[in-house]
Amino acid sequence: MHIALSVQFGRDDQLIFCQQLGVDYALAQVDRCDEQTLIALKNRVERTGLRLAGIDGFVLTDLETAQRAVTAASTAGIDLISCTGITQPSSEPPQPIGRGGALSTPYNAPEIALSEEELRALARTAEDAGVRLAWSGFDALPGMGFDLSLDRLGDDPTAALDALAAPVYIARARNTQDGNTSFLDEGDVHIPRAIRALQRSGFSGPLLAHIPLGMAGDTEWGHKARAYDLGYLKAALQALQVK
Repeated sequence: MHIALSVQFGRDDQLIFCQQLGVDYALAQVDRCDEQTLIALKNRVERTGLRLAGIDGFVLTDLETAQRAVTAASTAGIDLISCTGITQPSSEPPQPIGRGGALSTPYNAPEIALSEEELRALARTAEDAGVRLAWSGFDALPGMGFDLSLDRLGDDPTAALDALAAPVYIARARNTQDGNTSFLDEGDVHIPRAIRALQRSGFSGPLLAHIPLGMAGDTEWGHKARAYDLGYLKAALQALQVK
């Protein structure tokens, strides 16, 4: 298990932020998943001394585009893609309902645009290419593992992990309180207990914080909130003696 940060390709300041916070792995969001772009992405991340854990937030819109992205990732030496569906924009703006009036953004579950037959075809392409696909939704999809939000694990994370129908490839620390996103150290889920359950389950992938809350005086990307979340996760891992 290793802490990672989700960054945007082309934002070198975010890679520097990783370095300054002592984070060695990055998942990257890209506008295009063609071979040239992904090779450039991997080279850029590695030139900063970081390791590229995978592609983040790839939207499954159609089978052909997804298959091309998988093939390009394989060629670039990238073996993990976090997949999501089409998410409808929320009609509600972020609400100041977090601790101290921190802004909480409403969460909408992604919608699957591919049929089951198309998902199986994509899974075959990924298997042949040696690329793992991690789905960020709630239900298991054919041939995919999970990009798992830890607030799904509830009061008994070990039992919840055992009940999953697919392996966990990516874990995201997220906590909720009364159904709304909260800071990691409050809310309905005991995050250190969830991390311990992940460790005992054999999880060895990237662990990163979910979309951060909006804090006073923060940047649009959320530098302050991300630093807070990463500090909390590093402290939790040290306390649990997770390497």
